[in-house]
Amino acid sequence: LFERIPGLYGSGIITLRFGQFKESIRSLIMENFFTEENFIKVTQGALPHTIQPELIMDKIDFDKMFGGFVSVIKDSSFGGMFKLFGGEKALEPLRNPFKMEFERQTSEILSNIDIASVLRKETNFKTFKLKISAMVDATLNELTPQRVKEIVENMMRTHLGWLVVWGGVFGALIGFVSAVFF
Repeated sequence: LFERIPGLYGSGIITLRFGQFKESIRSLIMENFFTEENFIKVTQGALPHTIQPELIMDKIDFDKMFGGFVSVIKDSSFGGMFKLFGGEKALEPLRNPFKMEFERQTSEILSNIDIASVLRKETNFKTFKLKISAMVDATLNELTPQRVKEIVENMMRTHLGWLVVWGGVFGALIGFVSAVFF
């Protein structure tokens, strides 16, 4: 497969057609492993479906939200009337009830979001496939005929020892049967 032997048809085929060999590997990987169906399966299994609201609640500044709420009232058509009733100081006692209600509402909203489906919608499969394709191409470009030969030889040494043993056993059995009956 790797070494060219003069007069032996097909010898050295991997070295002679190494470009086609690499393209076949690339095609095998991209068309069989990185399909949109596999992407969906993996993201469904790997991404969390629910979010723990307390992880986000610590990041939200409810005081800032309350300040924004007060600013909206001041800038609205109720702003003049708002000043008559004490302005911002009149709403200050509502700060903690506002924060508690907003925390409760935000927690409830976050608990009902399927985060995996949101992330899947935000993760474009085509962009993902382009990145994987670039990574596969870069790795294949590092392959040389010599490196492929080493990989295959190592695999054969590791896994094909039993093939030789069983080939010998069955060969002897077939030879014995054919000698006895034929």
